[in-house]
Amino acid sequence: MPNFFVKQPDGKFAVFSTVVDDFHQMGMSKDEALEYARDEMRIRPEDIDAVFGKALQDEPFWDAPDRGDGLNRWRQAMVPLAISHGLQTVSDRLREMGLGEAAIPAEATRAAEEVRQRPRR
Repeated sequence: MPNFFVKQPDGKFAVFSTVVDDFHQMGMSKDEALEYARDEMRIRPEDIDAVFGKALQDEPFWDAPDRGDGLNRWRQAMVPLAISHGLQTVSDRLREMGLGEAAIPAEATRAAEEVRQRPRR
């Protein structure tokens, strides 16, 4: 499944797409996210807890050290967003979520800088 629920630093939920490396739903309450899973993502009722539970439990997309802060998935979503679209888009998404620049993970900043410094072909 190319769409994943992510818990935002403010406790709300977003949907991150690995197809476009960007968020396409943001700032949802738990109830709104569950409704979105059912109605828009067409996740079967018997599967919603498993799919949404990964965000609640902060299960990483891929192996990474667990910092125990509940934001592993957040960091893992922000890195490809920064790589694919740059820090301006990261800032734009944070503003759309009502979050400040402090919500940008250091990993995302580093990844965007590395891409920016690569020689163009």
